[in-house]
Amino acid sequence: MEVKEIDAVLQRAVETAKQRAENATPVAQQRKRLRPRHKWVIIRKVDPRDRLTQSGLMITEGQARSNVGEVISFSTEVTDLNRGDLVIFTNFAMKLDEMEDATGEKSLYLVREEEIYTVLEDEE
Repeated sequence: MEVKEIDAVLQRAVETAKQRAENATPVAQQRKRLRPRHKWVIIRKVDPRDRLTQSGLMITEGQARSNVGEVISFSTEVTDLNRGDLVIFTNFAMKLDEMEDATGEKSLYLVREEEIYTVLEDEE
């Protein structure tokens, strides 16, 4: 191959790479669904004192540390929880940056089933 041919091939390769990069979806934008394994549960931390106005604005009552969360997902080994349950859980829940990167949600925590102390239920 001559130098001109090599330059042409390299130029086409660079153009192809640029086109693929422009059309690619960044990994951070490809939202993932988390499916815990074994007896792990994913919880979205909530502050029960926060209120949502009719226009959709969140009114927070402060930055106090809350151990109340909503069950988002759990493994098949967890039998007594449902999605959406409000629970009180341990102070030592794990916050993993990888979960935030995969879902885009900032308040997700990973806890073991036995670290959930109680389910909060409405009185009848």
